Amino acid sequence: MLKNFFKPKFILAIIVCALLIFGIVYIATDKERVSDRFAQQLFDYPIPMQTKLIEEKQYNGHPWVTFSGNSGAWVVIVYQRFSTTLSKEEILTYYEKAGKFKFPKSETKGVVLELYFEGDMKKVIEDKGVYYESETRGPLYSYFDDQGNINLEELGNNTNQEYEYVIQLVSSFDFFLNID
Repeated sequence: MLKNFFKPKFILAIIVCALLIFGIVYIATDKERVSDRFAQQLFDYPIPMQTKLIEEKQYNGHPWVTFSGNSGAWVVIVYQRFSTTLSKEEILTYYEKAGKFKFPKSETKGVVLELYFEGDMKKVIEDKGVYYESETRGPLYSYFDDQGNINLEELGNNTNQEYEYVIQLVSSFDFFLNID
């Protein structure tokens, strides 16, 4: 029995199996891949009429204390910055249709879209990357409630002059042995 164990073909088969298992585990647990899939939801969402994409970015990191506290979570932030002549109500109505987005590495929807309008958006630059927050309401603000409905409040200037706005998704996931 031990003679068969030390044959070169058997050892080679063990090495190939180990490499195959390692490759499958790596693909299933790769945090960049999970982050990219999460970000792609926003990047694939259609752009409204009369609107131009200015910038789209994705940042990933651990630890990102602003969003994950001291947990071991891998944070994903993805945003798009636009220029438009649509009214703020038209923009809110358009994105209300999007509903909630899927959590990273999940089919469950629950990530609420954040939307920041020019005049009340603040670009925050940290070592790990960039995100947006409301000048007056802070981070993770959304014009949409937990059910995805518009929170009606004073929107300020609503003329059809060109202005900028940002849509953003922020979520996190446990990346240790990140196997579905």
